[in-house]
Order: sequence, then C-alpha cells, then structure tokens
Amino acid sequence: MYAIRFRGIFVLFFCSTSILFAQQTISIPKSIAHQQNYQGENFFDISKRVFILRDPSQQLTWPLLKHGLGKYRFTSNNTSQQPIDHFENCWATFKLISPVQQEYFLHIPSTFDADCYLIKPNGEVEKQQTGYHLAPSQKTVKGFRKHFFRVALEAQQPTTVFILFKTRYRAFFNSEIIVSLVPAKAYINSTYVARINKSSEIFQYVWLLLMLYNGLTYLIVREKLYLIYVFYILSWIGFNDATFVFFTSYFTESILVFFWRFATFAYGICIIMFLQQYLNVDQFLPRFGCFNRRFMWFLTWIPVYTLIDLLLLPSITPPNTFTKTFYELVLYIVQGCVALTAIAPLIFFSEAIIIFRKGYKPAIWYILGSSILLLSLSAFNLLNYVISYNRVDAWLSTLLQMGQRLGFTLEMIIFSLGISYRYNQAQKEKQRLLHNQNLLLENQVKERTQQLENAKEEITTQRDILIRKNKDIMDSISYAQYIQTAFLPPIANLQAFFPESFVFFRPKEKVSGDFYWFAHRDATSQKIIDKAYGKAPEALSSQQNPKLILAAADCTGHGVAGALMSMVGNDALNKIVREQGIIEADQILNLLNINIRQLVYKNEADFGVGMDISLVVIDLVAQTLQFAGALNSLVIFQHNEMKVIKGDLLSIGGVIPGINRKFCKHTIDISQPTSIYMFSDGYRDQFGGARGRKFSSQRFYQLLTQIQSLPMSAQQATIEQTMDEWMNKQYDQLDDMMVMGIHLKT
Repeated sequence: MYAIRFRGIFVLFFCSTSILFAQQTISIPKSIAHQQNYQGENFFDISKRVFILRDPSQQLTWPLLKHGLGKYRFTSNNTSQQPIDHFENCWATFKLISPVQQEYFLHIPSTFDADCYLIKPNGEVEKQQTGYHLAPSQKTVKGFRKHFFRVALEAQQPTTVFILFKTRYRAFFNSEIIVSLVPAKAYINSTYVARINKSSEIFQYVWLLLMLYNGLTYLIVREKLYLIYVFYILSWIGFNDATFVFFTSYFTESILVFFWRFATFAYGICIIMFLQQYLNVDQFLPRFGCFNRRFMWFLTWIPVYTLIDLLLLPSITPPNTFTKTFYELVLYIVQGCVALTAIAPLIFFSEAIIIFRKGYKPAIWYILGSSILLLSLSAFNLLNYVISYNRVDAWLSTLLQMGQRLGFTLEMIIFSLGISYRYNQAQKEKQRLLHNQNLLLENQVKERTQQLENAKEEITTQRDILIRKNKDIMDSISYAQYIQTAFLPPIANLQAFFPESFVFFRPKEKVSGDFYWFAHRDATSQKIIDKAYGKAPEALSSQQNPKLILAAADCTGHGVAGALMSMVGNDALNKIVREQGIIEADQILNLLNINIRQLVYKNEADFGVGMDISLVVIDLVAQTLQFAGALNSLVIFQHNEMKVIKGDLLSIGGVIPGINRKFCKHTIDISQPTSIYMFSDGYRDQFGGARGRKFSSQRFYQLLTQIQSLPMSAQQATIEQTMDEWMNKQYDQLDDMMVMGIHLKT
C-alpha cells in the first residue's frame, strides 16, 4: 500500500468529478456501521449505485483519468446485463460516508485484478491492489481468500473511491461489477468465519485420516480397491474448495486454478475406477463398463481446456480478435462438456441400483454414499456455477459448501465401510469356495486312491507278465547272439591265412545286421564238391589254385531283424561257395541276389529287405584279387596310395523293374604289398563331434589313409578310439558298425 499525496488541485478535481457524474453519496446504514460480529449474512451491496466507465483499449490509467475527467462520461452500472468483455477494463467510482468512524472491507469479485484509489477528505490519495493474478504478498489486504480493499472512513466525512477492474479472458464466471462492504473489525473478529475455517480444517484432517487408514489397510491386505480409494480421496482433497482456500494464502489464484483443474480431472478418473472396481461393472453390466471407460477418455476435455488457457496467456499469445472469438467458442464447448459431465454421476448412481437389484449386496453402500454426495454437490455447483457465481446469498453458499464437505465426508466413511464389507464378503466367499473345493478334493483323493489301488494291482500283474515276457525275449535274443556268434568265422581262422588283419565289429544291439564271411577253397575241397554235383574229373585242372573268399555285408535293419537276415545271407553264401563251388566274385553275387529274392520275396511281395555287400576272391598264387560289390566299396592301398573301387548301384535282393542287372567283377593285381578294407555304412553314418554331424565317407577315408601304414592291431585300436571320441558318450549308436582290414604280402 502506498499513498499519493497532492493538495493544490484536489478541490477543483473533486468538484469537476461531482459535476460530471452527479454522484450520489452512499450512506452506510447505522446497522452496518455498528456491526460488531459478522454472522454470515450478505455484505452491504452498493453495486447499483456505482458509476462505471468501460475501457476497451485498456489504456486508461489513473494519471490519464485524473487529468482528463472532462473527456470521459461515467454511466450507471449495467454490467449485470452487459458483462465486461475479454480484455476490457472498467473504471468504477462512488462516494462513501459513514455515520461513525469505522474501517471497512470493500469486497469485489475474485475474477478480476483491481486497483483502488481512495480520495480522502484531506486530499490524500491512497492506492491499493488485489486480484486473481496477484501473489498473496502483492495484495494490500492479506490473509483472506476474498478480494478486499481496506477503507477507513471518518464520521460524516465523504470519501471518493475509484476502482479499476482489469480483465483478461472471462473464463466461466460473469464479469459483472459487484461492490459490497463489511466492517473490517466485524469480519476479522467474526466467530462465524472462525467456525467456518475451523470446520474446514476438521474436514481436511478427517479426510487425511481416512486416506491414511485406507492406505495402511491396502499395505496390510493388498486389496487393489483400497489403493484406488486412497487416490480417490487424495484427488478430492485437491478438488475441494477448502484446499483451494488454504493454498490461496501461499500461491497465486490463477496458478492454483490450473492445479485445481488437473485435480478435478484426477477426481473424475478415480470416481470411475472406483466404480468399476467396487461394483464389478464389467461383470454385471459389460456395456456400462465400456461406457465408463469411454467416459474416462471424454474427461480429457479438462486438461485440453487447461492447455488452451495456458497457450492463450498474453505472454504466450497476444490477444486479438481471432483469439477472443476462438476462446468464446471454447467456452461454449466447455460449458456443454460441463453439463454432460454433471449428468455422469446420475448414470453411475443408476448403475449401482441395477447391480444391487441383480443381487450384489455391496452396491447398497455405494448407493447410500453417492446419494448423499450427489445431492450436496449438485446443489452447490448448480447455484454457484450455473445460476450465478457472484450473487448467491453468502449464508446459502456457505451452507452448501459445508453440506458438500459433510456429504463427501459421509460418503468417504460409507465407502470405507462398504469396501470393508465387500472385502469381508469376498473373504467369506473365498472361504466357502475353499471349503467346497477341499471337500471336492477329498472325495477326488479318495476316488483316485481307490483307482490307484486297483490300478496298482493291475500294474503289478502286468509288470509280472512283462518281466516274464521280457525275460523270454532277452533269453531268445541271447540265444540268437549265441547262434550268430557261432556262424561268424572266428578271427583266429581269418588270421591263420592273413596274419596281418583285423575285424572291428560293434553291433548296435546284442545281435547285428552286419556280418563278415570267410571261405577257403583249394583242390581237395573242389574234388569233394565236383563229386557231389557230378562234374567230370577233367574239369579239375582249372581249379587248382587255392582261393580265399572274404565278404563284408550290411543287411537291412539291425537287431533281431538284421540278425535273421544275416543268417539268411550267411547260409546262401555257404551254399554258393562251399557247396556249389562258385568262386568268381560276380557270379557269387549274382547267385546270392537270386537266392535272396527267391527266399524273401515270395508271392511277388516286396518288403524292402536285402543287403549291401562287398566280396573279394584272393588268389595268392596268381597274385590277383577279384572284387564285386552291391552298393559297398573296396578301399585298396598300394605304395601308400588309396584307390576306392565302388560297387554296383544295386542291392542284394533289390531289383530295377524292366532291367536285368548283373554284378560286375573287378580284377586287381596284388603282386606288390597291398592293404584292403571292407566295411559297412554304420561307421561313416554315425553322428557325433562338436556339431553333431555324420562322421562322413571323406573323414573315414582320411582316417584309413592316416592309419594304413600302422600295424593292423594299432589300426583297429585307432578306429575304435576315433569312434569313441567322435561319439564322446553324448550320442547313441545309430547302426551296426563293421570295418575289416587285411594286409596282403606276396
């Protein structure tokens, strides 16, 4: 507050003002002047006796007005019919006289920024200020939410007052020039105001306690609804007028309004979230649940409107005709949104009634609590924001405020009880379901136990049967292994003719589909065969050189099936070579193919069985080696050079329709040191190694190349060790394995 003092021209100035305005002196009634304790009645309204001067340019300052009164004409206050426009200032003037010496508070609407100039009888001019955009420290009269000017009047001494009302965007409220007064001492010492302030504090303490109670309950029971309700109470505290009043002593109202709007938005969101969770709307009323979620999105009009308000601040966007028109449009839209938002609580209330009628008992607590708040909140908002913000009777406005706060407090208490009731009901339902579930489980356990006992007896019986059958099968397989071992030629017999030789033989199971075969043919055995088959003695001359016949065969399958096929192959080779005396490699395979097909494929049924075989006939006298193969190859090393002789692309027992295939014979000179290797495909097809791949033919041939110069015993050991390392105890054996190696010396 500061004072502007001048003496000389005051009398002339005051006289000219009186002539221009024909001012009526406003006499303050004695009942007002002598009031000692304000009890909530309306302030003494002098608005209709005030003269105004509109200033659309907002350029008319106090010095200009003071020195140019002759150019301006004040008129009666008509702002109730024609409110102040956006960014339009308005000067108001009036003369006050008090019957006694008294200090008064001049009250103006809270939507303005205002400067007050008091012209006292002694010629002193005092300036005061208050307003919506001023910080509490900038206001002349501090400590009140209401916008006051302090006027000290001498008894029967008139004081002229000029007030400059400054506007920006009008927001929702009527920009009407309203001036009223109340004795300052009566208002400051008012027990009524003290009671109102005290009751507001009590309400806030109760809300905080309820929030703390529900927060602690959430931490204990971890029920989501309690957490939602905590935020519901917190948003209400921010939304409520009592909180706004409290913070006006510390912050500028124009800034608090932005926070208040966001609190309003949060309050609306929390209401819907609480409604959805408490009433299980999605379960009972799915369509209303969808509506509620969409309405949450609709409430975004509040932050959008707040953002527009921020962007239209004069410091950001200078006001012009377009922005004023745009803001008018925004206000119309916002007023529509407010109306729609005001309808929402009725819809929520209806949802609660419908859900209650569907048998959901906790809904009654929501109905009771929301009905109390709905009545108090609707009445307060209707009178304050729809009918007239500035002209509601003070006692009625205060009563509605207290009713609103009391209504919400009762609602919070009822909702807290409702949440507890709902939680207890849910726990009882859980206990009931758990009890029923336990009974059901007990019955199921009894039934299952009986079933298991019966099944156990059956399983025991079946187990005993399986044990007996498995023993019989294993005995049969062991006997088959014994038989297969019996017909395989002993390694000693082979090494009697070929001291430098080895056989690596590793079946996948006890019995094998791979087998090796050996026969020795000389003149004596040939005579016996010729005599048995009735051949002429002169044919003996060509059969004098002894022959050594070796075969390595891989029958289809492995295990018992492969072993049976190997027995068939072994028997057929014995008949062809030992009984019939056939010692030509190609002829042996041709006859073997015929015998296998006649034996296995009866009635032209093709079962896809047969064998792959490599067979050699060695004539140590003539120093030659005959080879014939069915899908199996022969590897020969001479002078450390490897030669692979591939067999025919025809399996023993196989047939290509329409083609009469014969096996080919390959003759090799073995007059120089020679190593030969015959094998099945089990070794090279075994998976293993770091990448889990096949051993492969290439790697197998490389292995033979590396070991061919070693002694045969060392070669066998290397082959076994290499395969063990390849499998590394991580991979199962896929097939039977057989590798036969012989070193021939001349």
